[in-house]
Amino acid sequence: QQQQQQQQQQQPTKSRFSMQRFAQLQTQTNISKKMDFERRAASGATCNFDDFLGKNQPLGERHEHRQQQQSQQQQQQAQHISKQKLPFFPRNFLSALLLLCWSTIVFQPSEGLLLEVMITSKWSSRERRDIQRRAIRSCTNLLEGDHAVELLFFMGDFNGTDVEAAQREQEQFGDLVQVGGPDSDPTVARDATYVLERPAARTYRVAHGSKWLMENRPFADYVMYLDDDSYLHIPRLFKHLERDGSPSLAMGFLMETDLDWSGTNVCDLCDPCGPCRDDEGLQEFCSQFPDMAMGGCIMAIQNCHIFNDGEDLPSCVAGKLVGIRGLAEYFGSKTAPRWLLGMGWVFGRRIVQYIGHNADFLKVRGAADVMLGFWLVPLEGVGYVTMNNGQFHDHPSKISTFSKSCSPSSVLVHRMTTQQWEEDFDA
Repeated sequence: QQQQQQQQQQQPTKSRFSMQRFAQLQTQTNISKKMDFERRAASGATCNFDDFLGKNQPLGERHEHRQQQQSQQQQQQAQHISKQKLPFFPRNFLSALLLLCWSTIVFQPSEGLLLEVMITSKWSSRERRDIQRRAIRSCTNLLEGDHAVELLFFMGDFNGTDVEAAQREQEQFGDLVQVGGPDSDPTVARDATYVLERPAARTYRVAHGSKWLMENRPFADYVMYLDDDSYLHIPRLFKHLERDGSPSLAMGFLMETDLDWSGTNVCDLCDPCGPCRDDEGLQEFCSQFPDMAMGGCIMAIQNCHIFNDGEDLPSCVAGKLVGIRGLAEYFGSKTAPRWLLGMGWVFGRRIVQYIGHNADFLKVRGAADVMLGFWLVPLEGVGYVTMNNGQFHDHPSKISTFSKSCSPSSVLVHRMTTQQWEEDFDA
């Protein structure tokens, strides 16, 4: 209601300025270059995994033997822990004690690293879970040394889900962990920071999933928080962990952004500055929003062009202003601390334990990736490792700031569709 009142008070008037004029300014200046809302299409339309996965390379006897061993271990693990993961299985003190003893034996490797792969999944996303099972298993078979990987899906509350189907899936794979919270979120624009009136689904599960791992997998060295539409090159990830790893590791595509960009200077966006600053139509349009600098007004226009194309422009810009002010108020800052993009990130054991210990007290209503920056602010000695240089990226067919062609440096490829999995990946 307060947001609606603020929008009514700032109800804009019609203006001669239009998106057509804005497009002309874009051609005269370099408006998009420094804007968070820039979207570009990377060169290349497909992601050729053959170049770096070696999908046609025979595994050999050693890998076949490893695959048989892992298959047997997975079956044994499913039998041991299936009753600990979903609430519709009985629980008691003895079973919890047995789980602790079993995890002490199985999950404390004498050599090598233990990586837990956490994927927050909707109950309806069975197809994506099956794809990830196949992909993670296939790539794990290519690991050298004594490293170990476990894939777990962290689930929310049942949302009209067939409980019997969920139980059958759990009995078959033993990799579902139900920590509760909303199963999904309302539809929001991709790459947009948001705050909900209740816990955000992924944010809640990241916090409470970390708590579960802290309690049930205390010997895990690292946790890979993976989006369910991301491909992960596991052998290459372990190379980075061997080189840059530490208990305080925070590895991912690092971001630093403003939550409230209403005060942005026009010359920070337009190069050269004059065409934007001196445009009479733009001046008239932005004069309707005295609480915004012209640069902030331009960013709102661009935001509306990307996410709300076709809406009434003055009303859209007014709504953006209310929205970013609400973000800054919830987070308590106009700028977000360094955060890790939601396509996937890795935390060391110390950070996982820190989040797990504080899961019941952390803010969870905001977007998960931006929220990470605020969660980590009080923690001393975080070891940030950037994967911004071609290691973590979107699939090249996507129109995105983060799109990049696949290469021997690619570790994580985000925004994979079912078709792209079939065309680009062969397990």
